[in-house]
Amino acid sequence: MQYKTGIVIENRNNRAEIILEERGFPPKLAYFKPDQYLMKDHQHRLDILRNRHFIVHSFALKLHVVRDTNGEPIGGMGYKFVKTFIEYYNSTFDFSHEGAKNNRQMRNGSWNGFIGALADSRADIAIWFGNTETRHPYVDITTPAINLPLVFFTPLPRASVKCNSSVLFQIFGRKKYWHEDVFSIYFTQLEHVPETPEELWKMQQYQIRYLSFPGAACDLFFSHAKSSMYLDIKNKMKYFPLSSTIQSMMETALVPKTAQL
Repeated sequence: MQYKTGIVIENRNNRAEIILEERGFPPKLAYFKPDQYLMKDHQHRLDILRNRHFIVHSFALKLHVVRDTNGEPIGGMGYKFVKTFIEYYNSTFDFSHEGAKNNRQMRNGSWNGFIGALADSRADIAIWFGNTETRHPYVDITTPAINLPLVFFTPLPRASVKCNSSVLFQIFGRKKYWHEDVFSIYFTQLEHVPETPEELWKMQQYQIRYLSFPGAACDLFFSHAKSSMYLDIKNKMKYFPLSSTIQSMMETALVPKTAQL
């Protein structure tokens, strides 16, 4: 990290605060009192954002950008965030989704997508991709993944009717009076659906649908998996784009023997 800021509080009795800041490479450590740190001339480091034109890459999802009937962006978390601070610093920007097309790490360690565009200075800002806590070893950025549980969905278990015939002898009054009653018992049985990766791996009849999100945690996981179980699951996966999320979820809910990552 090129910019690190910390606050030191002496002790409970003495609440004097010292603000530490480490900047640049090689790093230089500076000490400030709170009033010094908040001085206007100390905030001039943000002038780099003023009166500039920025290239901004974003996902095309509605969470990040909402467009009108003409395709022009009018809202969304990512778009509104960029628009707000760009206007504040009297700058302009181009907003596109080029970086979201192939956001994968290549075999030589370099990156496509958002991170590749940032590293190669083809983009100035990339919005709303999550980061791991581990930094890239050669570039001052982190890999675009979030530590999240990877889950899969299956249809509700189907119920089937089973018939079991049995004979019941009932005794009424004295033992010499017998009454024989024969009847059948019907009951329902639920099929077992996979609940763990091990069960999904062993139940070969299941087809596996995978909503592809290049560069995300699940993509990186399967790219580096060495376990034979996960490699077998990967080989069975049918890839679908994020645009088919709703349709894929509905088909998963209605089609037996289907699982969706």
